[in-house]
Amino acid sequence: MRIAETEAGVRSTPRGPVLAWIAAHGIGALLLTWIALANGYPLLFSDSGGYLRVATEFRYLLDRPITYGLMIAPFVRLLGLWSVAGAQALFATWLIGQVLVAVTMRRSAVMLIVTIAVLAVSSSLPWFTGQVMPDLFTSLLALTLYLLLFAPGTQLRVWLLAAVATGLIALHLSHIPLAAALIVTGGAVLFWQDGGRAAVRGVIPALAALLVAILGLCTVSLIVVDSFRPSLESNQFLVARTFDGGIGQPVLARICRTETWRLCRVRGFVDDPRRPQPGQDYLWAADSPRAPLEIASPVAFRAEEGAFARRVLHDDPGGTLRIAVLGWRDQLIDARAADGMVAYRPRMLLVQQIHRYFSGTGGAFDTSRQQRGVLQRLAIAPDRVIALLMSLAAPVFLWAAIRHGDRRMTALVVLVLVTVVANAAICGILSGPADRYQSRIVWLLVLIGIVGVERCGRTLSGRARSLDTRHDTRPPESRTTPAFP
Repeated sequence: MRIAETEAGVRSTPRGPVLAWIAAHGIGALLLTWIALANGYPLLFSDSGGYLRVATEFRYLLDRPITYGLMIAPFVRLLGLWSVAGAQALFATWLIGQVLVAVTMRRSAVMLIVTIAVLAVSSSLPWFTGQVMPDLFTSLLALTLYLLLFAPGTQLRVWLLAAVATGLIALHLSHIPLAAALIVTGGAVLFWQDGGRAAVRGVIPALAALLVAILGLCTVSLIVVDSFRPSLESNQFLVARTFDGGIGQPVLARICRTETWRLCRVRGFVDDPRRPQPGQDYLWAADSPRAPLEIASPVAFRAEEGAFARRVLHDDPGGTLRIAVLGWRDQLIDARAADGMVAYRPRMLLVQQIHRYFSGTGGAFDTSRQQRGVLQRLAIAPDRVIALLMSLAAPVFLWAAIRHGDRRMTALVVLVLVTVVANAAICGILSGPADRYQSRIVWLLVLIGIVGVERCGRTLSGRARSLDTRHDTRPPESRTTPAFP
């Protein structure tokens, strides 16, 4: 394939067979749903019940954005849960294809299929494409911002990507600080590559996407619950974090000696030495006193949780810093695939939603691998080991990209590494380490490994062609060496 280089330094590529490119997306989407297909039902997490309730009953969620529930509502209402898994897999395939085109400067159906196939068998990606949860879109947000900042294309494409980024940021509260970190990093890379004006011009659409997403979430909360903030109950996770880290209990004890707080009623619960994670039990355990306290006085109790989180930070800044650093460290390595893919009891909201609104597939759900407790047997790929190896190889890919002036590959490696580090910080510090938080994005390391190997291979191939040309004794006009892609 001959590829010509434009004056701007970006190599243009022929359009290629459209049907082959479309077929590659269909094959890729099928490959990314293999775990859901093997399960016999789309994958579900405990929080899926809340999002399904948004889609089926248009209920407002107090502790997280309702954006994902609204997004999947047309799919689940018209086509069922399988359409959600299929649409997510197709979108992930399309976005990966766009990144491959942006970095390699060529549209190859074969490379797209090979890339998706490698990701499907060696990474955590298929555990999230087939899952009715917004976690997939954390990594896809990073790829979308990469395209918006470093491969924007036409003005129409810029604003389409900005619109997609806006929607992705609004899907999860952790996406707000992650997007901010990626935009700052992307702006710094653009400044290094092209100077200040180009950096400012490049980050404006991304910043607009971030601001619109935040304003949109706050506006929805203002309309529904009369509170101009992205989420109403985020403080409960901070409180749980202090209890899990062991720094909240002493502060609560001091408060309760002289003051009367509703939280004083949870002292015996969180001080129980039989609870290895008292904070998580405070949030989710059936016998937690939190739910009755919130039901009795929801507004006052949520305000008290916020005041308590601030009090812990004021009284024990060193302890707060310690659990933050430890949480960040642990989250960097906690990335086991299939986390949370367990069987659910009939009384849970998730199961009730399935049998009430998707009764036609209730039998398939009940007999799925997940409900039989055997789904995690499919988590046999050494995805964490592979991701670790790719993280060790990432500096090599970055050095090679910088050395050869491969601007887009340089930016891709930088943004993926920032995504890995920032996601670990956001989730490990604010929510506490959990395998699913980091598992949702470490497949990006495998992606840059695939692209890095391809770029190195084509560089070596280009050098070999150059060497052959140097020793070619034929007249220049008789040679037919293609341009370096």
